[in-house]
Amino acid sequence: MNEQNPLVRWIVRRIKEKNKNCIIIINGPTGSGKTFAGLDMALALAKELGTSFTLQDNMGFKFSDILKKTQLPQNRIPGGVFLFEEVGVIGGGAASREWQSKANAFFNSFMQTTRHKNQVFIMTCPLYTFLEKGTRALVHLQITMERIDYAKQESYGKPFINQTNVISGKTYMKYLRYKENGMGNKLRRVVFNLPSKEIVDCYEEIKIKYTDTLNKSILDADKPKETKPKRKIPYTIERDKSYAEKGISKQERANIYGISLRRLYEKLVESRKSGDIRQNPLGKQDFEGLRGSKPHF
Repeated sequence: MNEQNPLVRWIVRRIKEKNKNCIIIINGPTGSGKTFAGLDMALALAKELGTSFTLQDNMGFKFSDILKKTQLPQNRIPGGVFLFEEVGVIGGGAASREWQSKANAFFNSFMQTTRHKNQVFIMTCPLYTFLEKGTRALVHLQITMERIDYAKQESYGKPFINQTNVISGKTYMKYLRYKENGMGNKLRRVVFNLPSKEIVDCYEEIKIKYTDTLNKSILDADKPKETKPKRKIPYTIERDKSYAEKGISKQERANIYGISLRRLYEKLVESRKSGDIRQNPLGKQDFEGLRGSKPHF
């Protein structure tokens, strides 16, 4: 892509002249060129907007990464470009309510905090419907990728300008209209250049590092957690009397000692017979039926 591309001109004009930001989503099946298109567009826009785009500082695979990178000193200037790769795919959960809730919160935050910065946010994911309706309404430009031509080192996509009716909430997708040689045209296809090997290798290195970390966290989550045995408090008549005075029930006290309710009764009977206690910490009613050698329940 270059400055002569109608799509680049439309985005640059939106940022520089209309004082707005731009959210772009690139969709398509695996192997259709989403990543290549995102990288080409990000590099071209950063060049035209006079900002810097690097994979280390402007690209991420999760919400928190992107938000942190928008706060970097070099990214606080107007015209910053960011690429959110494989939204909802790496790590799964794209269709879950939890993921959609995060997506909504993220886009709303981006819209509120970056509008005055006039920034560009590019996102790739397989399906447009990975985003819920409310989030899709915030997207300004949607590109459906078609294929990659490795012989020509190009990929192709269909661009659509999104327009949402603020009253009905309905979103309309339209071809971009532009003029060339005094003639009106509709942009029905956009051509992207495949990135250099250096950029692709850097991208793959970052992606592998992220997926390795993600896989490790998933495996660690599946490991059985070691639970420390709950420490039991030894029974003493003084301690039991204190618990009884605090209104702690017989069963709760037995649980504290790690013994059965019957065993608690037996201990109290033994203590009373041995003369260790003069007053029943359980109360008189608790010894009703314990006249014999066996407690009754």
